[in-house]
Amino acid sequence: IKSTRTSTYKAVLKDTAWTAGPIVAQIHFVRYDNQGRKVVENLLNPDGSAKNKLLYIYDNDGKIKEEITASVKQGGVTRVYQYDYDGEGRLNRKVTLDADRNVVGETVILRNENDKIVKRISEGISTRMNDGKKTKNRCVTEIVYDEETRRILGCQMASKYDISMGIH
Repeated sequence: IKSTRTSTYKAVLKDTAWTAGPIVAQIHFVRYDNQGRKVVENLLNPDGSAKNKLLYIYDNDGKIKEEITASVKQGGVTRVYQYDYDGEGRLNRKVTLDADRNVVGETVILRNENDKIVKRISEGISTRMNDGKKTKNRCVTEIVYDEETRRILGCQMASKYDISMGIH
């Protein structure tokens, strides 16, 4: 098993006196299996205490089947992402589960006969922080291609909620 360590440093201006405080924002460890696939990511606080952990589970074809996010602050699993692939090995569905493995979101990708993505349908459940009210949301993205060049001519996003932050 191969591991790497990545540290992010924060610039600290100093005169002749040292400045107290953390030098790193977080410490990032990655563990790989014997096939070179990422299996665990650990994020640590500057003092070395645990912050978050990501676990990756692979299918028989070596594709990520499940990604599990755990948080020390929240006391365990916070999100689970499940991935489905088509016969060509391309991602065609992502399901988001909460800590209790209830479905809270799903994204489906549809392709045309030229294998170009033509539609992405995302559905999810949002929970308001102030009162806990759950709201279903749906966003459909459609992509139009030039038939000859297969270049993108345009893209349209539709939702009954404000999605302007999702357009970049």
